[in-house]
Amino acid sequence: HLVQPKTASESAIAAFSTQYQYNKDYFVGDYVTVEQKRFGLIQPRIQLIGMVESFDQNGRSLTPTFKEME
Repeated sequence: HLVQPKTASESAIAAFSTQYQYNKDYFVGDYVTVEQKRFGLIQPRIQLIGMVESFDQNGRSLTPTFKEME
């Protein structure tokens, strides 16, 4: 039977990062490393399961959703 994936966290990412670009260097389904510089946390090899792309007066923003760690 199918089980809906649980999401561990959602966070804003640099939409205009010059180092890595969404849909060019990484895609939904890829395993990525998440670094929270403010808290000094690094989560290696976490799966990106969704990306919400939105536009507003501040420009383009990306909100990733990650699969919950087992």
